[in-house]
Amino acid sequence: MLLRQIARARRRLRKQYWRWMTPLWMAEVRDLGRRPRCYGRPEIDGGDNISIGDDIRLASYLVPCWLDARRGRIDIGNHVTLAHGIQVCSWSHVTIGDDCVIGSYTRILDSDFHQIDPDEPIRTEPVHIGRNVWIPGQAQILRGVTIGEGAVVALGAVVTENVPPRSVVAGSPAKVVRTFERDATR
Repeated sequence: MLLRQIARARRRLRKQYWRWMTPLWMAEVRDLGRRPRCYGRPEIDGGDNISIGDDIRLASYLVPCWLDARRGRIDIGNHVTLAHGIQVCSWSHVTIGDDCVIGSYTRILDSDFHQIDPDEPIRTEPVHIGRNVWIPGQAQILRGVTIGEGAVVALGAVVTENVPPRSVVAGSPAKVVRTFERDATR
C-alpha cells in the first residue's frame, strides 16, 4: 500500500514538474500560445522569430527538440506534437499547420546552409506543412517543399518536392505511393 502511494505521488510530482518548468524553458519564445507542454528542455535559438500556437507538445526528454530561427521565422500551429530529436532550422520561413504530429529525429530545413559556388548566394525557400499532417519520424523535409493537408510522410522519407493533399509519400526521394479519395481529416 505504501509503495503504491509513493508511486502515485511521484507521478503527480512529475506532471507538476513539466507544468512548472515549461514557462521557464519557453520564455525565449515571443509568441507563445496557451497551455504549452514541454517534456524535457528544448533548444530554442532566435525565439523572437518563433510563433507557437495553443496546446503544443514538445518531447525533449531523450534528445532535445531544436528550433533555430536566428535568421528566419518559424510558425507552429495549434495542437501540434513534436517528438524528441526534431530539428527545425529556418533561414527563410517554416510553417507547421494545426493538428500535426511530427515524429522523432525529423529534420525540417528551408535552406542549403552553404553555397557550392562562392559567387552565388545561399539558396533558401520557405517550407509549408499543411494542417493534420503526420510525419512518423526520421524524415528530411528540404527547402521549398509544401506538404498538403492530411498528408502522411513515411518513416525515413526525404521530401524534395511538393506533396499533394491526402496522400502518402515514401522513399528517398519521396514519391506518392497512395492517395485518399475522401477527406482523411474526419
